Amino acid sequence: MEETQCLNLTEKHKIKERVRDFFDSLVFADYKELERTITPNRFTEIEIIIKDNDIISEEINEFSKEEFIDFCKELFRRRDYIMFQTNNEEIFKKGEKYIFTADILIEVKDKENEQINSYGNAKTTLELDKLNGDWYISEFENMITI
Repeated sequence: MEETQCLNLTEKHKIKERVRDFFDSLVFADYKELERTITPNRFTEIEIIIKDNDIISEEINEFSKEEFIDFCKELFRRRDYIMFQTNNEEIFKKGEKYIFTADILIEVKDKENEQINSYGNAKTTLELDKLNGDWYISEFENMITI
């Protein structure tokens, strides 16, 4: 059966639930949950920093599942999330993938110097794949305007 551009409410709910589980795993440094939410194949993490409407930094990292979890462990060692909030969430189909987008508000505390950084003008995009009936996140992009 061919998938349509529209998602039924059950699938939309499952995608939102998977995305929420992924974000919670990042905020609460929950490695088991992180492992459960990301694709067992390759995982892509993208971070774009924009200042004065120009891209000043763009990092694209390709990871295996294990490499991404190790990458996150290093992040968790260095920082704590104080706040993570999504707004203006949307879900749509793009090719063979489903895309979740949202505006995000993040406050992160650096564990070494106790500095708190706020990112109030950020956008996130997640790509999701459906494998064996379950949704997995295969790409995570953050676009932060400073």
